[in-house]
Amino acid sequence: MTTILRDTPDATTTFRDYRIADVDYTLSYSPLVQPSGGGSQSTVDDVIYNVVTGTTKTNAAIAAIPTGNLSTGALDGSTLENLDPDLASFDPSTGIVTANDASATVRILCKAKIQRQIQVPVTVATQTTSTFAEFAAGSLAKAAKDAIDTALGAMGPTDYQNLAKWKMWNQVGLNVTINAAGWHHPFDLTCVPWGNSYSGNAQHAGTLVSPRHILMADHYALVAPCEIYFVDPSGIRTFNVLECRKVGLTDFNVGILDADAPSSIKPAVVPPANIWTAYCPAGFTTLNVPVILTNQDRMAYVGVLNILDQSPPAGAAGASVAVYRSTDATEGLWAYGVRTGDSGHPIIMPVGSQTMILSVWGGGNPAAAWVGDGTDVSANIDGINATMHALSVAHSLSSDYQLTVADLSAYESY
Repeated sequence: MTTILRDTPDATTTFRDYRIADVDYTLSYSPLVQPSGGGSQSTVDDVIYNVVTGTTKTNAAIAAIPTGNLSTGALDGSTLENLDPDLASFDPSTGIVTANDASATVRILCKAKIQRQIQVPVTVATQTTSTFAEFAAGSLAKAAKDAIDTALGAMGPTDYQNLAKWKMWNQVGLNVTINAAGWHHPFDLTCVPWGNSYSGNAQHAGTLVSPRHILMADHYALVAPCEIYFVDPSGIRTFNVLECRKVGLTDFNVGILDADAPSSIKPAVVPPANIWTAYCPAGFTTLNVPVILTNQDRMAYVGVLNILDQSPPAGAAGASVAVYRSTDATEGLWAYGVRTGDSGHPIIMPVGSQTMILSVWGGGNPAAAWVGDGTDVSANIDGINATMHALSVAHSLSSDYQLTVADLSAYESY
């Protein structure tokens, strides 16, 4: 005689020296969305989403495990039986129970010398999913993406394989010129240094943020005195770095030069303190805002912002701006990793004719989807300005240069 035990909580119960098989289930929470129509779009701040509403099915996976003297065998029709085929389907080869048309509790019988019946809940529910479509017209995010994508679109389909298209400058002997054939040529990147005498190359970068000041990563700052070199249409321009000072407790460092840079070398502007809440909230919600990145190889490449998971949050003094590899088909071809020696190079967002520095590299991973990150400039404007002022006073400058905050009045605020 075969005994059936229904919903037995004790898996060690025995009958005539046979132990009940452990039979249980787990739920799968990655259901397939089955669209019920063409969907719609919704706008949240500066992001437009594609919205699809459909049904989702949460499946149950049956696990039948032989224990003691009782073997349930393989997961097939001889050991597991669906007692409610009108409510759900059952695949004996995988042990998957899937609801037919509505949520239900399905009875599954494990057939062995001692049998056990379990109650398996499976669900059918309505679910709405939202996926990124594009940035809203008039937004800063859309302007930045359009500018970078237009520049990349001007390149040939295989130009990403040509190193000359990435290089920021051309060098023949001692003659250095701006690379007019590079994908980045539409943007004014004269604020990015060609190199310096301290490293003998383009490591320990310092981005020009006023006619007299450079911004660096403190953990990889220049050691003064040394020379730093920028390039304008006439070629190399050489400046002496007189002194460098750390900005408070941050990873920023400011250096002061011995002379003003000419107008042909354009300092980077900085974002306003409320950029991530008022002008670019997409930085919190998508991985689609592209930025321009530079490195020690004197190349310019592309990444996308992510400040969603930063701790402390963007806007706080210790916050950082993270950059990931873009999943966009074209932008992704122009991605590159960060490695030791890139620290201090800028993370740049083009804003019309302005070059806006969001951060400088603090660390990274050359192989990961996460490219790297650096301290948030927008959260440290006052500290950087105070350090610039102290250096100007110490070196008796007649002009008390401060950071120039980008003019974002042409873009929507949220």
